[in-house]
Amino acid sequence: MAKRVETSSRSKENSLLRKLAPMGLLTISVLVSLSAYSEKQRASIKERDGSSCQFPGEHDCGGKLIVHQIIPPKYAKRFDIDPDFAENGLTICTNAQKLIYPDSQVPPEEIPAVTKARSIKLNQRKPYWNTVFDRSMGAMAVKKTQQAKTEGWEFPIVKKRKKSE
Repeated sequence: MAKRVETSSRSKENSLLRKLAPMGLLTISVLVSLSAYSEKQRASIKERDGSSCQFPGEHDCGGKLIVHQIIPPKYAKRFDIDPDFAENGLTICTNAQKLIYPDSQVPPEEIPAVTKARSIKLNQRKPYWNTVFDRSMGAMAVKKTQQAKTEGWEFPIVKKRKKSE
């Protein structure tokens, strides 16, 4: 029975992917990132980061500011880690996000292949993103969180729904 639910869920995911494909993988990634933290948590991290791009690598800073999860939610959940903690988030611009997910710059017809390749790596518990900046982004998020907490900043706690058995 569990296998049928998993297959049904995967089929819904593929159907949604086909509908979103014309938007491009980067747009889909941004939409997915919006569902990771709650709205209050995203606003809080942006406030902690001074509402500016904190990406440590050289890049042409620009585009919309997003809260990037250093350990992506799908990957974290493979290891039973809740990815929605303050030290896992960093405000970056969409141009920086392209450096983290270089495979996001593909034409719409290639999105299913990229998604499949990411899924294979995920099933092998291997990163499907560019990990070069992970350590420096993580250190920066920890430092900014510690500093902000000394100034009275608090990260909003969101009650998680219990999974139905």
